Amino acid sequence: MINYLKFNKTRLIEELFLSNTAILLGIWHLSHATALRNILIFNGLILVFIYLYLMRRFLIIKCISHKYGMIILIPTILLLAWVVLHIVMVDDIPESFYKELKSTWVRGLIGLILGLFTGFIFPRVDQIFWRRIVIGSLFLGFIIVDYAYIMHVVFNKLTALNIDNNIFYGKVSAVYSGSIILALILTDNSKKNIIIKVMYITMIMMILFTYIHVLNTKNGILLYSCISLLFLLVYFRENYKFSIDLKFSSILFLILLIGFFAQYNKNKGWSTFWENIVIAQNITSYNHWQNPASLGYPDSATESNLDRSTYERVAWAKVGVIKTLEHPVGVGTLTAPLAKRSSEDLPTHHVPSTHSGLIDFALSFGSIGLFLLLLPFLVMASITFLPCNRLRFTTFNMLLLTIFFAYLFCELNTQHSIEILLFWVGFLESIFIIKIYSNEI
Repeated sequence: MINYLKFNKTRLIEELFLSNTAILLGIWHLSHATALRNILIFNGLILVFIYLYLMRRFLIIKCISHKYGMIILIPTILLLAWVVLHIVMVDDIPESFYKELKSTWVRGLIGLILGLFTGFIFPRVDQIFWRRIVIGSLFLGFIIVDYAYIMHVVFNKLTALNIDNNIFYGKVSAVYSGSIILALILTDNSKKNIIIKVMYITMIMMILFTYIHVLNTKNGILLYSCISLLFLLVYFRENYKFSIDLKFSSILFLILLIGFFAQYNKNKGWSTFWENIVIAQNITSYNHWQNPASLGYPDSATESNLDRSTYERVAWAKVGVIKTLEHPVGVGTLTAPLAKRSSEDLPTHHVPSTHSGLIDFALSFGSIGLFLLLLPFLVMASITFLPCNRLRFTTFNMLLLTIFFAYLFCELNTQHSIEILLFWVGFLESIFIIKIYSNEI
């Protein structure tokens, strides 16, 4: 009887905890949700302590003590220690570092713990339920954005709304959330109900509408294309042997293809995409990247201005890589790392970041910090995608690749983005440990 009551209590805590983290993932990237975010973060931490008190603590310790578990967790622990060590390693440590240490990195540490326990509990409960709460929570931002856009443009009922910052933390947060939604939808093998299929297709159409007409972002289309190509690659490599709804996927890919061409026609930057890259990477001959506001942008071979977004991203990314190699320790703060590093030899350079979350992180905490951040991803990918394992297309694999590409291509370098990243790192590490421990890999 006592064991039965303990089991029920534990199961209740598991369901409450997963619901809490699912909602947290949905609002974490939204503006003006700071109070709710903090409540959900610390509420999740309390549930973790209760869960450990009830049971499973010995099994968790046993899983973590597994050799692969230690390999995965040690780099992340060293990363947090490396961040703190910047207090003594950087001579002129910015004041913003101490603020970030007491706020962002504390919440990031809690996010890592929440991610670890979410991944540990995930295989034991109804994964479909958790997946759909996450999808619904993330999709809430798109509903608000599209409603505001339609009311303003079509019905002229609302005043002009700065959708980038009033709902999302910039366009990039919308790109991130849409990519996670697509990854979870593509790997949902339980799409048997026609209503669920219609809902998923409607969600993707609304997200593409937001990317194309509301935000006009190439990043969103680029990430959607990468995720879709990865899905097709694995699908054909597996010889059609894994469970998938082919008709549903075909409709989804057709919608994505239409969305890509619609974005291609709307955003003229696609037509000079490769030319932009060739010119932008030549940062010596074309120094416009130092201060585009005053220097403008270089001309293309067709005597028309290059696409500003592509030029800036490529040029600043290359400068960021060079500065990272020159200074392997980093500037010690997440705030405007490129501007702080470039101001040493380019006083006129006022660009805060590189538009790449991973390069900005390297500028902030050096190549050593970036290595410690990516090492778990490299270990998990190399073991999971070994030929002997077959490239099983699971939620784990898809999220692993989606998170990496999202932080590579998008300027996910703000404080809340680091908190979210640490959550996903913990989640993926925990799932990986469980798979190793149960001999699934």
